[in-house]
Amino acid sequence: MEDSATACILDLPPELVVDILTTLDKSSQKRFRLVSKGCATLTAPLLFEHIYFDFDIGGTNGLVAISRQPELCQHVHTVELRRRDGLRSFDDTDAWRAATVYEYAFDTLEDGDVEIPAGAMTHDEWVMLPDEAVQKLYDAYESDRQAVTQTDVVIS
Repeated sequence: MEDSATACILDLPPELVVDILTTLDKSSQKRFRLVSKGCATLTAPLLFEHIYFDFDIGGTNGLVAISRQPELCQHVHTVELRRRDGLRSFDDTDAWRAATVYEYAFDTLEDGDVEIPAGAMTHDEWVMLPDEAVQKLYDAYESDRQAVTQTDVVIS
């Protein structure tokens, strides 16, 4: 049941409430979204139209969470990759390899076994890569790092 203040707000035509919400900053819109399910429904198109993710550890968690919620992902029109610091510079291949986090989300089968998609590398395979292969990957990383500008990538 909505409290009396919220019920009054939601008694207004939805278009008017959305017009009011567009005058608020994102932080206020997010707080309004937490008031009730009705408020969440009205703010979702505003808050999820343009979403961001980052390649940092855990940076895609929000993107994955939104993609699993049809009531939210239907509002996404633009996905933007933000690089907070660009690609890091390393002194050498060993420093790059030590700093590289190898994460891959594998599906767990009913019997507890892990299903590894074709072409995916396990952590053990990553650790055991020959030095020549690591050097090639590092060289490709360095090439990308030098080519990357600090502008964000936007996908609509």
